[in-house]
Amino acid sequence: MMGTRRLAALLVAVAALAAAAVQAWPAPVAAATPAPTVTASASPALAQDAPDPDIVRVGSTFYAFTTGTTWGNQIGIAKTTSADPRTQWTTVGSAFPGTPYSGSAGLAPWQRNNTATSPGVFQVGSTWIMFYDAVVATPGAGQGKYCLSVATAAKVTGPYTDSSSGPLVCQASLGGSIDPQPFVDPQTGGAYLLWKSNDGSSAAASQVWSAPLTASGTALAAAPAAIFTIHSATYSWQTTTDDPSMVFAGGQYYLFFSGGDYLSNYYPVGYVLCSNGPRGGCDLNEPSDPILKGYGGTGGGMEFTDASGAWWIAYQTWKPSGCTSYATAGCQRQLFVAPISLPKATPAITTTALPKAPVGSPYDQSLAATGGTAPYTWSITAGTLPAGLSLDASTGAVSGTPSTTGTANVTFEVTDASGLTASAAMPVSVVAPAAYSAITPVRICDTRAGNPSGLSGQAAANCPAGSTVPAGGTRTIAVAGDFRVPTDATAVVLNVTAVAPTGTGYVTAFPAGAARPVASTINVTPGVVVPNLVEVGTGAGGQVSLYASAGTDLVVDLEGYTSPSTSTGEYVPLAAPERICDTRPGNPSSLSGAAAGNCSGPGGAGSTLTAGGTKTIAVAAPDFDIPADATAAVLNVTVANPVATGFLTVFPAGAAQPTASNVNYNAGQVTANRVVVPLSGGDVSIFSHARADVVVDVSGYLTASGGGSAFSAAPAPVRICDTRPANPSQLAGGAAQCTGRTIGAAGTLRVNVRGLAGVPAGATAVVVNLTGVAPTGTTYLTVFPGPTRPFASDLNPAPGEVRANLVVATIASDGTISVFNHAGSTNVIVDVEGWYG
Repeated sequence: MMGTRRLAALLVAVAALAAAAVQAWPAPVAAATPAPTVTASASPALAQDAPDPDIVRVGSTFYAFTTGTTWGNQIGIAKTTSADPRTQWTTVGSAFPGTPYSGSAGLAPWQRNNTATSPGVFQVGSTWIMFYDAVVATPGAGQGKYCLSVATAAKVTGPYTDSSSGPLVCQASLGGSIDPQPFVDPQTGGAYLLWKSNDGSSAAASQVWSAPLTASGTALAAAPAAIFTIHSATYSWQTTTDDPSMVFAGGQYYLFFSGGDYLSNYYPVGYVLCSNGPRGGCDLNEPSDPILKGYGGTGGGMEFTDASGAWWIAYQTWKPSGCTSYATAGCQRQLFVAPISLPKATPAITTTALPKAPVGSPYDQSLAATGGTAPYTWSITAGTLPAGLSLDASTGAVSGTPSTTGTANVTFEVTDASGLTASAAMPVSVVAPAAYSAITPVRICDTRAGNPSGLSGQAAANCPAGSTVPAGGTRTIAVAGDFRVPTDATAVVLNVTAVAPTGTGYVTAFPAGAARPVASTINVTPGVVVPNLVEVGTGAGGQVSLYASAGTDLVVDLEGYTSPSTSTGEYVPLAAPERICDTRPGNPSSLSGAAAGNCSGPGGAGSTLTAGGTKTIAVAAPDFDIPADATAAVLNVTVANPVATGFLTVFPAGAAQPTASNVNYNAGQVTANRVVVPLSGGDVSIFSHARADVVVDVSGYLTASGGGSAFSAAPAPVRICDTRPANPSQLAGGAAQCTGRTIGAAGTLRVNVRGLAGVPAGATAVVVNLTGVAPTGTTYLTVFPGPTRPFASDLNPAPGEVRANLVVATIASDGTISVFNHAGSTNVIVDVEGWYG
């Protein structure tokens, strides 16, 4: 960062700098990947004070966002429409209200005026987002430090406004946070923010940090992580990490930054390669020589592409000797632009497979691409889509209602605005609704170090020991074709457990190869073990992908699958959920008959499970409404009053206890999870690792004798309801039905499901992931068809907690489900994973 934060130091240091000898450059060392070279320009692109450049292109126009005295030590914008970005730049004006900028309009009240520097700009939807840093003026730990903020605008030229009440990131103990720069990963489509810690006021090592951004692009989706620390002892040019930026070119992630002191003749630009992109691994083929060094303070490089996909680098150069003001002629930090030899940035189709389409049901799945120049145009160059489906040339959406089953091999092509193309061939399959096969749970993944589950074969290959999923990372695991699951399986039921997450965030399960949806499977907090059941379609190669916004270990147990060729089970929903077990003393659920006999104990004394104990309970006839020939039951199992951290395992009565878990709990925590378990003589067994009470509700069953409904997996989880105000999930149409409808105490929210996320009119039950968001009191949520609420629960979130649980909900005759909240107020999110019908 060559901004205003050390302008005062310039007057003191300049005399010493003028007399100092120029430091010798180390001899270059060849890297395994050829180092990019810069063809330095002889004259400035913009002959005014314009440090910390960030250049974005909109169509054929380049916009330069810079800091400097030209803008009253704030942020300004220039532009050129020339195909050669080295020429014909003109001033646009201030990024903030006013031209030239004056006062504090557009800034946040916590910021010191005339300290906004180091812009980093990108676009999300129709919103332009500018990250920058500013000095904290308000009292607190960050006062006097440079910290990160964010402003938004409706167009690239602004005006930008910042409505924040405090910094976005402020690492006060590390000397502040500066030089923010967004990066959209072409491999995943995920957006990240990179920045540097330490504004020079701390003895802490200079580091580059990264964090994934939310869907809106204006907030962090997970805790930040340091992805690179300078190695100045080995590489003498690495004394700091000013202006970090990342590009993906030629299959490599390059992290560029400036070392040295920008007040001196030693302010070069260099790079390292990052094996995991914005998620880290930034120590590959580290060159000992920078790629750009020159007269005076040459540095602050920022890379961008032109309409042909060729790469350029923008940087600043100034004369440190004899200068006392950046505004003085000859002392300005002028903007230079030069070619840099990186492989061309051409478009790439990131979708590798389309989820299977259920015959006769609405289907809508978009292809995704990155790189090149937007907008894209989509086409089919080989093959024909199945009858009833079509491709939208402007959005890449494959949609419609397929009328016949079968598979078509289709080659899709994307063309960017510059005429550059990319293609990908993939099958498009239309499948019949499939019945469900429940199996005794089997563990198919455990990323924890030391292989504590003793996995081998494909399970060990899925998740090698110590393969923790990093923040923003995705792990893809094989399911169909392994673990006795047939290759034509259309969906699988998995119990996914997040273990020891390093930050607050979420995990999303989705078909491999498909675009990651705006939906969540598990919501995680640091150090807490959280399980949830997921019913997810299989994708490319019969695989399922698991994305984690925060770093975490994952444990995955397979509980069943759907297949049109081998499954025999159909689902029959009960009219409403029914409580069949509560081991707590005093019979708080007021159970009677067979339910009381299951778990209430003599005289209502309870039958709490001992540590390592197993309880066998009746589920089917003659005691309950599930017929004796039912093959499996759909249960909601809740653990209460556990005295220690542990887990529950639910399995067929009489079978050996499997190496799997259904509910993972912490001491004193109430935790619920959905379980689809095979029946043995109408009974199931429940094992508890620690002493705990158990509550069991049954919502339906699977039968081999017909009369039920087959399952159709949604192409990918689809969000149809979010009650939080301001529509943070950016839902539109019928999916926006819940915006701002927080559920109060003893309140009920009716949610339409029919016609959304592909749910057809004839569906009898819907599989949803229900998330409770920050309830104000101890509560429970119940999902039911209405109008009469049953005595049962589906989710038990604690005050302030974000927690999710899978629900197989019976649909009312009007196409709705109802969500009841017991106490306080809470927001809820509903994601559709599939349906029965």
